[in-house]
Amino acid sequence: MLMATLIFGWFLRLAFIVTIALYCGMVLTNYAVRGSAYRVRFDFGDPAWSIKQLLVWCGVRLLAGIVRMMKAVLDLLIEASADVGEWFISTRSERVQAEFRSRFL
Repeated sequence: MLMATLIFGWFLRLAFIVTIALYCGMVLTNYAVRGSAYRVRFDFGDPAWSIKQLLVWCGVRLLAGIVRMMKAVLDLLIEASADVGEWFISTRSERVQAEFRSRFL
């Protein structure tokens, strides 16, 4: 009995992981194909399909928000990196600044 419970538990974990992987695949595929303009469609004759569409739409919207937020953070980090590089060069001697300008600018 203990072995059957253990096997059933592992089966449930595996089914959960496979379900999450399929859901993530559907969300990524729909985001890649349609982008953040993905529209949810309902079919009241098939409520299970409609719920799946709603869940995928929620995932696409969440992914679009995360991508937008990460783009803003990376833009901010790039700007800060440029400012730090400029500050670092400005604290060096005139010779080093001239050498840097001749090489990179």
